[in-house]
Amino acid sequence: MTTQAGVLSIESANVFAILRTWLYAEPDIVFRELVSNAADAVAKLRDLARRGQAAAPAGRIDVVLDAAARTATISDDGLGMTADEVDRYLNQIAFSGASDFIERYRDADDDAIIGHFGVGFYSAFMLAERVEVDTRSYLPGAQPVHWECTSAMEYSLGAGARERTGTTVTLHLAVDSPYLVGPEAARDAVARYFAFLPVAVHVTFRTGSGEVADGHDAVLISDDAPVWRRAGAGAAVEPGAMREFYRTHFDDPFDPLFWIPVTSLDLGLRGVVFLRDTRGGAREIEGRLDVYSRGVLVGTDLAGLAPKFLGLHSIVLECDELPLVVSRSGVRTDDPRDGVPALVGECLTQEVIIALHTMATQDRPTFERLWPEIGSFVKYGVLTDRTFASVLAKRLLFADLDGRLGTLAEHLGTLAEHLGDPPATTVLYTSDLADQALLVDVFRRNHLPALVLDRVIDQPLLRAMESAQPGLTFRRLDADPVALLAAPSCDLSPAQCTALADEVGAALGERVPGATVQVVGLSVPDLPVLLTADEASRRTGDLAQLYGLTQGREIDDQGLVERTVVVNGNSTLVGLLVACQDPPARELAIAHLVDLALLTGAALGPETVPALLLRSQRLLEHFLSTR
Repeated sequence: MTTQAGVLSIESANVFAILRTWLYAEPDIVFRELVSNAADAVAKLRDLARRGQAAAPAGRIDVVLDAAARTATISDDGLGMTADEVDRYLNQIAFSGASDFIERYRDADDDAIIGHFGVGFYSAFMLAERVEVDTRSYLPGAQPVHWECTSAMEYSLGAGARERTGTTVTLHLAVDSPYLVGPEAARDAVARYFAFLPVAVHVTFRTGSGEVADGHDAVLISDDAPVWRRAGAGAAVEPGAMREFYRTHFDDPFDPLFWIPVTSLDLGLRGVVFLRDTRGGAREIEGRLDVYSRGVLVGTDLAGLAPKFLGLHSIVLECDELPLVVSRSGVRTDDPRDGVPALVGECLTQEVIIALHTMATQDRPTFERLWPEIGSFVKYGVLTDRTFASVLAKRLLFADLDGRLGTLAEHLGTLAEHLGDPPATTVLYTSDLADQALLVDVFRRNHLPALVLDRVIDQPLLRAMESAQPGLTFRRLDADPVALLAAPSCDLSPAQCTALADEVGAALGERVPGATVQVVGLSVPDLPVLLTADEASRRTGDLAQLYGLTQGREIDDQGLVERTVVVNGNSTLVGLLVACQDPPARELAIAHLVDLALLTGAALGPETVPALLLRSQRLLEHFLSTR
């Protein structure tokens, strides 16, 4: 073979400005590019072997770091290249208008540069001043080829000495290269991208003496049969293997709640959705999405692939048909002609819908057992994804005051049975079991059906359900308890009711701006007083607080919520108060009743708490002194 020499047909200064100025922050991409090229070469030769056009390769890639020689080599037993192919692929870099390119992307970020420029093989010069390629094509009679190039873009191409089919790329590293210090840097770089490459990848580290260090000999990095690839092929995967993979891969000390295999032959898609155990939301909210293409890590948490409602959980996906940017560092989602990313998202949604619907309809006990963990996630899916909502909105579970879970339809049926006037369309609920404890206790003792909607997501969910089902209304327990608890008559006369309302109103003052006082007869004699909140205005106040327009008690201070202090004229305590002829005792009792009312409605300000405590002590002292 005639030796050929020259200068590569490209503006070298511009190329290396790109490589070193914009890309040097991630030197590991050198291994990503060169090992990816090697894997492609093996895959192509395997494909030819399946067609009977070549001998099948063993399928092995070796990454060797030699501290004595200051080299890094990447070798494969793949397709190899002829001299003409080396000249075409390595010498004649198809890149026109380099100066225009530099100006256009001078201020762009790393991803933009990588996405528009085929870094590929020439990323090797990020680490090396000199690069050698020894290759031999699989074609019968092909001669070995040696190619060498410096960072000044001066190359030589001639006869080589390689005996076997395949390619070896040798990087001559700087003396201070971090990859020569020990095996960890190279192993971590290769494992990061190629842990699941369908080609065996080994990493070897040789010490400064040139010998293989103790424990640093060839280490197998890749697993060519991860759990999602086996599940995608229809193979049964032991639950223990799934759990072990999840804990190790996603670095989670807890087992997943369950998992959902994802498969699409048309997209070459295989993967698993792992529903994380967040310990009731106590652990971090965000999950993780790892995306692979033909065994190579493309990226983590790539936008536009998974629906938003799956962001809580951890997903591993491998898709052969993803439209990748040139350097395989991302997915192109801005090309309207390529709908693969959208199809991947649709496939994920469908698989999750099928799995959850099957569990809800065929394994209700398991669905209920997992609901405390997955409930918020399913509700978020219903709120944000129409396809998801169309199937699972009817499968949402809600807990009643006694902790029993049921769908909305089941709860409405129970409510209709209780009221004896179907169909029921008003659903009562508590948003806080502690703040609304008094009313919760009254409802429990009187067997009045109500739901617990105490998650942040429940408020937008109930509004969405009201919009989707005309006539359906959600009302909090304190919105209008009088309508449910009203007695046929009141023990107080109209005049007594008016006088008591005036006294209570005077004691209340402006502590709850705009609040009114109402004295009525209730069917629960041990409930002397309570504070109600109009549902519509309270929701407005909640939204104002949610979006930062108000904080805490500012909702009441600004009068955003219409509140009413309800005094029970049928209460024994209230009856004693009305009959009391001692003005100081009567004043003390009314003040105490007002504080109790604010306490039941979570509207008792911190400035009032000391007075309530001191008054309670005085009442106890008086009670004990009369015994």
